[in-house]
Amino acid sequence: MQADLWDGRARAAVEAVARQQAFFETHFGRVESQWKADHTRVTLADVTISQEIFAELAKVFAADDFCSEETSLDVAERALAAEYAWVLDPVDGTNNYALGFPNCCISLALLRKGMPVFGVIYDFSRRSLLFGGAATGLFCDGQIRQGKNEPMKPQSLMGIQFPLRPDLVKKLTPFLSVYRLRSIGSTALNLTHTAAGLLDGAFGRAHVWDFAAGLALIQAGGGEVYFHERNEFPLKTFHPKAPCAVYYGGSPQFCKAVRALGFDMLPLERSR
Repeated sequence: MQADLWDGRARAAVEAVARQQAFFETHFGRVESQWKADHTRVTLADVTISQEIFAELAKVFAADDFCSEETSLDVAERALAAEYAWVLDPVDGTNNYALGFPNCCISLALLRKGMPVFGVIYDFSRRSLLFGGAATGLFCDGQIRQGKNEPMKPQSLMGIQFPLRPDLVKKLTPFLSVYRLRSIGSTALNLTHTAAGLLDGAFGRAHVWDFAAGLALIQAGGGEVYFHERNEFPLKTFHPKAPCAVYYGGSPQFCKAVRALGFDMLPLERSR
């Protein structure tokens, strides 16, 4: 990977996430947690990792916008005015992390003009660091990886994240009796495993901080990404109470099969 991509931001992102791996592992299953007003769990690790990563990046890229799930729910929605924005989920799969289930990760996305151009995810379940974007390709522990590109068959694997609205479940019903589904409690990991070719595709309804980095990784691995009902990008504003968006991504064959169920085809453009 070139060191100067986006004026050094790509390398800085990888290094910032890598430096939090030891802290993440040390507190796994041991950290105290509490419930926020929006009924989601938060731990000391969420807050600490968010502060540490953003403090490190802000030393060099102070003019950028910084967006984290752990921003106070009381702050006002704000416009993203800078050319670059960072979108962070310090612990995706917080319930898993707090309870001692290994399906959790750190997820950091770099946006340029509101579009995800690069993602970094530390996959604790596999002890792997993945990063990439449409301009770089996908790297897993330093090795180039690709997503799947093969016909859908009964053995095909799909990552799915609950809860889902009843109307979305109804649309997906034909999939439920044919394909192998995985719901591991982490949107970012569903997307990461899809990007790396472990799954054929991923479907879910989540917040932008849950999927921004993972969608960049899917594009890095050669996959496609679409939204149903509303395209979240280019992202122009940020607020931790922002509504969820419905996404699907993975192999071209997976995305074609989802569209055939009646889902909208609002593509995430490949930004460089």
